[in-house]
Amino acid sequence: MEIVTIEAQTFLEMNRVLEALAKKVREICGENSRSMDDWIDNQEACMLMGVSPGKLLQLRRRRAVPYSHIDRKVYYRRQDIIRFMENTIRQVIL
Repeated sequence: MEIVTIEAQTFLEMNRVLEALAKKVREICGENSRSMDDWIDNQEACMLMGVSPGKLLQLRRRRAVPYSHIDRKVYYRRQDIIRFMENTIRQVIL
């Protein structure tokens, strides 16, 4: 093992930067875990909208509902589904 000697001031500065980086990583990880609650899968979207998986597929193909693929699974933002339903109701009423 090689021993490296550095000045105390340099060590303290490196430690400060490392702590700031660790804090930022914790913040980002916390944001991602909260934002994942905003995403729903195909089954939950069908239940929320009251439609079959086939109908939801049609809506995706027409690009009526925004979605994302992760591996082979489809996810929707809950807010996008709610917005789509609100717009559909407005169109029916008007």
